Amino acid sequence: MQSVDIIKLLKEEQEQKDKARTNHEEENNLSLIFGYYDKYVKPKVDKLISRGKLHDDDIINYPFIINIIQKFLTIDKNYMFVDEEDFYIYPLLNKYYSQKGNDNLGILETKDKDFKNEVADTICEVLLVRQKIKAIRLYFKVYIEPILNELHSQGKIIYDMLSSDETTLETSEKVKNILSSFLGIISSDLILNNNDEMPTDNMLKSLYQVFFTDDNIEFKKELAKGICEDFVNFYNENDFTKLSIEELQERLNKTLFIEETEDFV
Repeated sequence: MQSVDIIKLLKEEQEQKDKARTNHEEENNLSLIFGYYDKYVKPKVDKLISRGKLHDDDIINYPFIINIIQKFLTIDKNYMFVDEEDFYIYPLLNKYYSQKGNDNLGILETKDKDFKNEVADTICEVLLVRQKIKAIRLYFKVYIEPILNELHSQGKIIYDMLSSDETTLETSEKVKNILSSFLGIISSDLILNNNDEMPTDNMLKSLYQVFFTDDNIEFKKELAKGICEDFVNFYNENDFTKLSIEELQERLNKTLFIEETEDFV
């Protein structure tokens, strides 16, 4: 008579139970996620699309939104983005990950409709901010980068993102990061402002037209040329091959701060 390994059978039985419980939990979690999206987030997104404030891009927006909602179920609050470039979401949504509804339940299980709507509104704010960030990155690619490539060919700066030389590639990355940071700094007020009205400040209004509309191509080119001319001056004053990106960022911040201070003197 063949002997029976009782311990092995018990382990297999427990594994099956654990698997069934895990599958049930995953199904329940997905039901909560999709239910919250359909009832609270999607109507707000559809409204933004109908008003022309948000592009109808389900391929990008839908999985991104689901990813955000899914993070409300996880214990790890430090990583909640689709990719590292979406770090700007953290200040907007972080506070909600530790909050609960008036029934002391999390966002997906609570019956607190005000809390659910507040989080859904903030998720929509994230989408609008993300859309603006992408527009500024597009401006960099279309208008700034060609000038950088030309400056590189003229020997005025080092900028070759396809270089096989490690020093050249590292320097090029620094150039790209510093210029991207500069664009982020001068557009920060626009990025975080989701009001419907066109900015009344002349500078912000001009930047809005440059980054977020298809108007005045020549002005877009003119601004890009001016930005790159100022950057060359900064580049010549700071050794991009030796200074770290942190040191360059600190020097950029000091330069901008001094210029802003002088404007008020």
